[in-house]
Amino acid sequence: MHLKLQDFTVECFNHDVNQSHDPDDKHRRWSDYRQQVNRFMDDHLDRLQSRERAIVLGAGSLNDIDLKKLCDDFAEVVLSDIDTDSIQQGIGLFHLNQEQNKKVAIVRHNYAGDSSDSFFKSLEKLARHQASPQAITDYLSQAMTEMQPEILPDGQTFDLVISCPVYTQLIFTQLEVFLEILQTYGLYPMDELNHVLTAAHQAMGHLIRRYNNQLLSLVRPDGLVITLTDLLEIRTDDLALDELKKQLSQDELNEPAVRDFSEKHGLSLAWTGYEDLLGKIERVDSRYLIWPFDRKKEYLVCCLAGHPMS
Repeated sequence: MHLKLQDFTVECFNHDVNQSHDPDDKHRRWSDYRQQVNRFMDDHLDRLQSRERAIVLGAGSLNDIDLKKLCDDFAEVVLSDIDTDSIQQGIGLFHLNQEQNKKVAIVRHNYAGDSSDSFFKSLEKLARHQASPQAITDYLSQAMTEMQPEILPDGQTFDLVISCPVYTQLIFTQLEVFLEILQTYGLYPMDELNHVLTAAHQAMGHLIRRYNNQLLSLVRPDGLVITLTDLLEIRTDDLALDELKKQLSQDELNEPAVRDFSEKHGLSLAWTGYEDLLGKIERVDSRYLIWPFDRKKEYLVCCLAGHPMS
């Protein structure tokens, strides 16, 4: 990935990540995981009174979702992400027939809000003018608190709303990399940047809760929401991953066990989003899956299905 300070945007960052590995290889490597996600969804589609419209948020390159199956199950499938080029590329890997292809619509949305581009431009300006770390922290805290996640215009609702792993990708991961660039360029020492990152982490709760609220606003009263949340990140050479897989295969992996693992490997922002959502839905089912992200690390993903609370 090419690190750059100028014109740093969430869209460019996400596109670089989506294209950082051979798309065909990633699509093949995630095949089993994708089918497990599909089986989880399939187990609950009979709860729907209609199957007119489905939407996938954070669709990316579509490696998480069986697009063919969605097109067969629904009359319309909306694929949403800030990186629409990767969506288009991902669609090509499914070799849809003409009827399936007519059902698909692509919508570009920035879940961190349109103000995220000006956010990074302002941070760049502050850094180039050698603003103090406190000045950067003050700006960042206020700006992130005021950001409004963008999903779809009011009034559009769906029978099925699927959210791919988004909580850690709203803006925080991109900000981590941006601050690393500042350190690499010698503009600030890392200990000062860590204070900035801590403030950003504290402000993320606002964005995550607003994302969940807008996510649920898309679900029809009799509809279903399914979220994929990457709760844990574990390196493939870590023995803890072997233990986690063992418990999963023996059907011994439950939430208390996952929370024990999270003391070392947990993604706190993902937990924030997951727990906030649990307080806003009537849970139907949940299931843990191993997401083989790349050859160095894997994630434990919780598939959660539920109905918005009335």
